[in-house]
Amino acid sequence: MFRLIWCSIIVVLLSSCIPQKVSYLTVGANLWVGDSSLFLAQHSELYEKNHIRVMEVPSGAHAVKGLADGTLDVASVTLDEMLTLLEHQYDLQVIWVTDASIGADALLVKPQIASLNNLKGKTISLEATAVGAVMLDAALTAAKLSVDDVIVQNCSIDAYVECYENADAIVIFEPRRSKLIAMGAVEVFNSKQIPDRIIDVLVARKEVIEQQPQQLKIMLQGLVSSVVELNSAKPDVIEKAAKSMRLNVADYLQSLEGVYLADRAFNRDMLEGSKPKLLATAQSLQKLMIKNGLMEKAANLQQLINSQFLPEH
Repeated sequence: MFRLIWCSIIVVLLSSCIPQKVSYLTVGANLWVGDSSLFLAQHSELYEKNHIRVMEVPSGAHAVKGLADGTLDVASVTLDEMLTLLEHQYDLQVIWVTDASIGADALLVKPQIASLNNLKGKTISLEATAVGAVMLDAALTAAKLSVDDVIVQNCSIDAYVECYENADAIVIFEPRRSKLIAMGAVEVFNSKQIPDRIIDVLVARKEVIEQQPQQLKIMLQGLVSSVVELNSAKPDVIEKAAKSMRLNVADYLQSLEGVYLADRAFNRDMLEGSKPKLLATAQSLQKLMIKNGLMEKAANLQQLINSQFLPEH
C-alpha cells in the first residue's frame, strides 16, 4: 500500500513538471494605416502576458489565406474579403471594425474635366475590387449617371500612374491618391461622402471563438487602449505608430487623415442591436459584388457578427 501511494505521489510530481501547452492567439494584419492600432498594441504587456501575437502579412490576400488554412486565428480584412470567405462557406465571424475610410479612397480626374458633371462619355480607370465598385457606383450616382454613361477600364494598382495617364479619371486610394494629386489630378469625389461604406474588419475563426474567448476579449481591450492612445496624438505614441508602419511621422499623419480608427463607441453602433448597421452595409455590398461579378452567389449573413467580445469600458 505504501509503495502504491509513493508511486502515485511521484506520478503527480512528475506531471506537474511537464510544461503546459500555451495557446497563442495569432492575429494577422498588413501594413495599412487602419491597422496601426493593432501594431501599436503588439508589444504591450497585456498582449505578451496573454500570448497574443500580431503577425505582419504581406497583403489582404495573405490574411484571407491564413484564415482559410487556419494558420491565423484572427485577421484584419476588408469587408468584401470577408464576404468572399463566407461565400465559400468558411466558418468566420466579424468581432470588430478596425477602421472606416473617410477620404482615403477617391475619384480623381484630369484637370480639364474638373467636376463630376463632366464624366459622361469619359474613361474611368479602377482596380476590379469591391472597393472600386463601391466608389464608382457612388460617384456615378452623385453625378446622376449610370455605368453605361462611362467607359470602365480595369487597372492594376501597381501601374496606377500609367492607368491615370491613359484615362480621364481614376478610382484610387492612399498613399497613391496624394501622389496623383501632387501630379495635378483633381479630386471630385471621396469616401467621406459615403460614410461607413468602405470599412475593414477583424474576423475570427469560429473554432477560436469557442476555444479562446478570453484571449479575444483581451485582444480587443488592448486594441481599444491603442486607439485611445493614438487619438491623444502624443508625439511619442505617433512616432511609435509611424515606425510600426515603416513610415516617417509626416507620411503617417497624412495617410491617417483619410481614415477613421474605429473606437469602442463606433463598434457598439455598428455591431450591436437587432439590426446592426454592419449587417445592412454587408448586404448592400454583397448585392453590388454580385452585380459586378465579384461574387457568384449570396452568402448567408445571419451569423456575420459576434459582438460578445466588445469591451464594456
